Amino acid sequence: MLSRIQHSSSSSSSSVVKSSSSSSSSSSSLPEELLRKFGKGNNKRKKKPHKTAYARLLYKAAHALAQNPTEPKDLWLETYHAVASLWQPCAHQRVWKPSDGNNGYIMVTANGGINQQRVAVCNIVAVARLLNATLVIPTFMFSTVWRDTSQFSDIYQQDYFIDYLKPDIRILNELPKDLQSLDLQAIGSVLTDADIAKEAKPSFYLKYILPLLKKNRVVHFLGFGNRLASDPIPYHLQM
Repeated sequence: MLSRIQHSSSSSSSSVVKSSSSSSSSSSSLPEELLRKFGKGNNKRKKKPHKTAYARLLYKAAHALAQNPTEPKDLWLETYHAVASLWQPCAHQRVWKPSDGNNGYIMVTANGGINQQRVAVCNIVAVARLLNATLVIPTFMFSTVWRDTSQFSDIYQQDYFIDYLKPDIRILNELPKDLQSLDLQAIGSVLTDADIAKEAKPSFYLKYILPLLKKNRVVHFLGFGNRLASDPIPYHLQM
C-alpha cells in the first residue's frame, strides 16, 4: 500500500513537473516566435538617408556653377563708384566758427558701462557746444556692477580728443584753480539724472542750464545717461 502511494505521488509529481516545464517552454517559446516573426520584418526596413539643407544648397550651387562657370565681370563693381568716392565724413565739413567757451565750465561724471559712457561723452560735447561752454575732461563713475576703475585717459586718447575737437569746443584737463575750491553742491551746480528729463531737447538746456552756468560759472552733471535728445539737433551740433 505504501509503495503504491509513493509510486502514485512520484508519478503525479513527475507529471506536474512535465506539465509545468512544457507550459513554461511553450510560454517562453511564444515570445521568441513573435520576436522572430516581427523582428525580422523590422530589421529588413532600412531608413532612407535624410537629405539636409546643406546638401540641397550644395547641389543647387553646383548646378548653378555648371550652367554659368564664370561670374559676371561687374558682379562686385560698385554701382555709384564715382559718387561714393567723393563722400566725406560730416566732421570734415565744418563751416562754423569754433566755440570760445566763455559762458562757463561743464563737468560730467558718466555712469553705466562703456557704451553708456561713450554716449554720455558724445552728448556732453554737443551740450558744451550748444551752451558755448568749456568742457572739462569727463570722468567715469565707479559701478559696483561693472567694477571697472578705468578713467577717460585709460580708454581714450585724451590728447587726440582735445586736439581733434579744437575747431568745435574748448577742452581742459581740469578746472581752473580759482574754481576748484567751490562747493558745487552748496551752490546748486550739481545736476543728477533726476533734475534732467530723459532725452531732453536743446531748448531745455538753453532755458534752464545756461542761466545756471552763467551764474555759478560751473555745472557738474552726475550720471548723464541719455539726457540729450537725438532729434531735433541743430546741424552744427551733429558732429
